[in-house]
Amino acid sequence: MIKELLEYQNKERDKLALIDKLEGGKGKREMDEANAVISSSKKALLSLENDAKVLLGNFQSVTKNLNEIFEKIASYNKTMGNNETEDDATNNIAYVSGLLSKVSAYESQLNDISAKINAKTQMFEDAKSQVVKAQKVVATATAQYENDKTKLVPEIELLTKELTELSKKVDSKILEKFKNVRKSRKKGDIAVSVNGNRCGGCHFELPLSQMHNITTNGYIVCEECERIIYK
Repeated sequence: MIKELLEYQNKERDKLALIDKLEGGKGKREMDEANAVISSSKKALLSLENDAKVLLGNFQSVTKNLNEIFEKIASYNKTMGNNETEDDATNNIAYVSGLLSKVSAYESQLNDISAKINAKTQMFEDAKSQVVKAQKVVATATAQYENDKTKLVPEIELLTKELTELSKKVDSKILEKFKNVRKSRKKGDIAVSVNGNRCGGCHFELPLSQMHNITTNGYIVCEECERIIYK
């Protein structure tokens, strides 16, 4: 019973090693990293585009306000007479000074918005550049990954077929337990030998009753890590 399971486990170990080699290889790794850069850069581009729209709207609004002030100043200059009293002159100067103060404030706002737009534009160009570079990496890495698949997938498929045949020789109950544990424990052996009176996987100390069951049944299931323990 255990002999067949260990044979199955060894074959599965070979298959998992090949899958790790494929999925953890340079081509796949660089492809995933570059795709992540593309994804984040595209999100950044969308965010920057929205920011630019808001800034442009602010720029247009402030420009409109500034133009309205200029129109008021121009209109006021036309209506100002030469025979104004001293009080009129004082009021006129105060009025025009107030308008010019608003002009200065609006111009300051425009300069600030313009600087922000320029900064966003540079960030936008940088993000586009990152996308272009990452796309080139993806093309190269994808070619490498496809080459790795060409070499490794046939071996993986062969091992899968061999595992299917081996599964017919393994006790169905113990194999089901093996596969259930594998779902949560992606790496390492599921079937481990007893180490003294401890689990060979997690080193949990086994009760005497379980030590007896190993001898009687050929294996037990660890209460701590759920591995299959054999002697």
